[in-house]
Amino acid sequence: MSLSALATHCPLLVKVHVGNQDKLTDEALKKLGEHCSELKDIHLGQCYSITDEGMVAFARGCRKLQRLYLQENKLVTDRSVRAVAEHCPELQFVGFMGCPVTSQGVIHLTALRNLNVLDLRHISELNNETVMEVVRKCHNLSSLNLCLNWSINDRCVEIIAKEGRSLKELYLVSCKITDH
Repeated sequence: MSLSALATHCPLLVKVHVGNQDKLTDEALKKLGEHCSELKDIHLGQCYSITDEGMVAFARGCRKLQRLYLQENKLVTDRSVRAVAEHCPELQFVGFMGCPVTSQGVIHLTALRNLNVLDLRHISELNNETVMEVVRKCHNLSSLNLCLNWSINDRCVEIIAKEGRSLKELYLVSCKITDH
């Protein structure tokens, strides 16, 4: 109720951080998308009731979004990733840490020409080819977090090194890499 009321009565909101809220639902996200078209920054980590339905509605209404951070949102899938990539072209910072998204969703992020920071920690079905394609196409990428992705290997890191000319930060904790 709180976030819905804020969305309805504060249409000029540009930043909302509401992580770790079990009772936050898709209805609040729909209200934000409906009323807060100026929103640029949202943090929804560990809001376990949020689903693709709410994220898609939110993305359609918040086209000026620049920062999106989700963490362990277990009901947010590739459908949400695709929606934000299609409807929020100004995104610069994207995080889907520990969400059940896959390479099929992540590949849509290659459409984001302004993407600077990408946090893909602990994405269980993230493959090397997708990461390599993201690095090849997102020329402004300065920070990439791939920690806890056991499929990321030396071949992927080699392509990141060759193609990721703008990278300033690279996180590879618990990946499958060697001295090579």
